[in-house]
Amino acid sequence: MKPVEPNGIAKGNRGYTSPRLLPFSGLKERVDLRVAISRVRNSGHGLRGGLPTVTKLSWQKPTAASIGRFLSEQAELPFSYSAVGATADTPPDDFVVDHTRIRLGKGEAVFLAAKGVLQRWEQFRLGWVEAWSPDTPIRPGEVVAVMGRAMGLWWLNSCRIVYVVDEAGPITRFGFAYGTLPGHVESGEERFLIEWHRAENCVWYDIVAFSRPNHILTRLAYPVARRLQKRFGRDSARAVLKAVCLVGD
Repeated sequence: MKPVEPNGIAKGNRGYTSPRLLPFSGLKERVDLRVAISRVRNSGHGLRGGLPTVTKLSWQKPTAASIGRFLSEQAELPFSYSAVGATADTPPDDFVVDHTRIRLGKGEAVFLAAKGVLQRWEQFRLGWVEAWSPDTPIRPGEVVAVMGRAMGLWWLNSCRIVYVVDEAGPITRFGFAYGTLPGHVESGEERFLIEWHRAENCVWYDIVAFSRPNHILTRLAYPVARRLQKRFGRDSARAVLKAVCLVGD
């Protein structure tokens, strides 16, 4: 477990490094993804209409109908990685691992409130990220779309719930992990977990993810992709904390 930083959020990463095949030497944080798209168009690297054919990218926000069609197609496909379920144990070495952890408060009321946040997919209500549909049940096999927006471009990604955690005991836990399907810009798995440590009466929100690029744009603009992944961990932690902040200690 990574140490908790002074702001209450623990973070860490290891593993995958940006591939040398498609480098952006000296790429800075504020790189415009449109530069990467231009390179993709010019490369002719397995494209149709200038954009890759599996992952859905658009200048406009996807409609509910288009997301539904996308998920229907993706539901028939296998996971895009082999280490399915590894967030419950040891993530594979050839992936980047990210860890975010934040203390939410104390007591059963905070735990139940945070559990409800995950059940409603509210950890994705970040303004620039959404889960669709937020009515998707938390159970293995369910397929969900995760939409992200960066530099004016919408990314529509598909995931399937791998396992659910619902345990009572000295440490009471609720959460789930999902894994990426072929229609995702990354390949890997992410686990969202609420923990109630009864001895200390403390409640924590914990995210563990392992990933590597699964799309030519995330390879071309890998530093940008990493920046967005780290931003998601921070923003998700703050969103859950905000959602339970009205529940007293």
